[in-house]
Amino acid sequence: MAVPIRMCAGCRQRAPQPELVRLAWQEGTGVVVDVNRRAPGRGVNLHPGCAGLVLRNRGVGRGLRRDVDGEQVRALLGSL
Repeated sequence: MAVPIRMCAGCRQRAPQPELVRLAWQEGTGVVVDVNRRAPGRGVNLHPGCAGLVLRNRGVGRGLRRDVDGEQVRALLGSL
């Protein structure tokens, strides 16, 4: 079975899904790391090293189609 290809929200390069981290929206919590890749709804994929890029281009909010708290996303990506 072929490995799915996803686009990084930071550098906009395509990569195999297992190389990327998935972020998802969780009601009541906000943006969370989707470790199992099973959270419902839209998700945003990014390389672990592209945290700075995704913060500059606001790719998380755009990918999730929501207004997200930039400080919460910055703290979450800082823990990666």
